[in-house]
Amino acid sequence: MSLNNLGKPGVVVHGVAVRPGKPTVLGVCSGKPVIGLPGNPVSAIVVAGLFLVPILRRMQGLVNPPVRRRVTARLAHNISSVPGREDYVQVRLIEREGQLRAEPVFGKSNLIYTLVKAEGDDNAYRSIPWFAQGRAG
Repeated sequence: MSLNNLGKPGVVVHGVAVRPGKPTVLGVCSGKPVIGLPGNPVSAIVVAGLFLVPILRRMQGLVNPPVRRRVTARLAHNISSVPGREDYVQVRLIEREGQLRAEPVFGKSNLIYTLVKAEGDDNAYRSIPWFAQGRAG
């Protein structure tokens, strides 16, 4: 049975400009939010953090998201990206010569070990906007 048969309007978004995060499906079926998470564990965690957690918070009546720790660091290595796509990269934070550096933990989205080697608990990902050059936020 397809998502569109479960209630109107059905699929609202199929695919998002996020890496990792393919495939992602967002929909509404008879007034209930529906999220199709990617199969790869790391991709699923990224998409859940971006879409599922805010929806669950809203359903619980929590309108103000918790303040998350935010740091600015210089990327230790170049990371290729595509214009118009937001990349979420696992990093280790390293202080070197008085500067905070974001060292990418490279690996495919199906490899759980990249999460283990990354910095922090729920802050294992750093958003690197497509327009950023030499910095991670």
